[in-house]
Amino acid sequence: ASRACFGRLRADDARRLVDAAAARGLGGDVALGAALADVTSLRVGGAADVLVRARSIDDLAGWWRLAHALAIPVRVIGRGTNVLAGDGGCQGLVIVNRCERWSVEPRGTGEAGPADAAEVRCESGVTLAALAQSLARAGWAGIEAGVGIPGSVGAGVVTNAGAHGWEMADSVVAVEVIARDGSLQRLAPAALGFRYRGSRLKGDTEHAVLGVTLRVVRDAPAAILDRIAAYTARRRATQPTAPSVGSMFKNPAGDHAGRLIEAAGLKGVAVGGAEVSPVHANFFVNRGGARAADVLALMRLAQERVRARFGIALEPEIERLGVDDVV
Repeated sequence: ASRACFGRLRADDARRLVDAAAARGLGGDVALGAALADVTSLRVGGAADVLVRARSIDDLAGWWRLAHALAIPVRVIGRGTNVLAGDGGCQGLVIVNRCERWSVEPRGTGEAGPADAAEVRCESGVTLAALAQSLARAGWAGIEAGVGIPGSVGAGVVTNAGAHGWEMADSVVAVEVIARDGSLQRLAPAALGFRYRGSRLKGDTEHAVLGVTLRVVRDAPAAILDRIAAYTARRRATQPTAPSVGSMFKNPAGDHAGRLIEAAGLKGVAVGGAEVSPVHANFFVNRGGARAADVLALMRLAQERVRARFGIALEPEIERLGVDDVV
């Protein structure tokens, strides 16, 4: 992300982008100089030169193509739940994906006739939590373990988000992306390079996810909702409610980042407005007035302490937007 966000876009270039979008009939809520802190869950980050909330795939793709045609840097974010935005903001265009339509297409039949499996075709901006809840009430199971993941389905694919022994790779049938040249591609799971908390698309600024097809199966709504209730209770008991980016570091093989950070004596330690959560040490929270610089300093401290004590290098799980310091 940082390499795509050097410098600032001149005011006349920002206006040129906005005027060109109007001429093409592109929709969306447009703001110049909007704070990234307002569209990220950690509530940290400076201004984007141009920020657009896109609510249709046509608008999202149109803004993407236009920015590239004008040689203006562009990034697409979902709910901003796994993103650290820099204090200096981000050059160019930031598209906030609010494309949330989805539908269920039954596949196969059970003994009594009704479909026992289905594919869910969803736009990439719908939240995983909302989708899981809606599908559960309709008797479709398969992604309910992701109910506590607050990010969008598109971001979930990019990061191969997961919880409770499930991850996106277990359910993805296909992903539709738009490339830098504006062409559309449909990618099968084998082409996505899924790995622990990542995929081929993570760190790739040349493509953006437009749609995702997921596999689900029939189950009793009450049974699915019971599982969701158990997942939710566990999350509330073990994770903080203060603003955060979720898990800050990937779990190293055979261990847990939170355990290592806590064992290094950092639980509750703060730098400026950023704090290692007293509830879960792999959650770094904004206790009020935090800056990206505070978060980066706390990340470096955790890495240094864990490496010194355990010889383990913690790898960040988050994405960066306009952050020049590499951790």
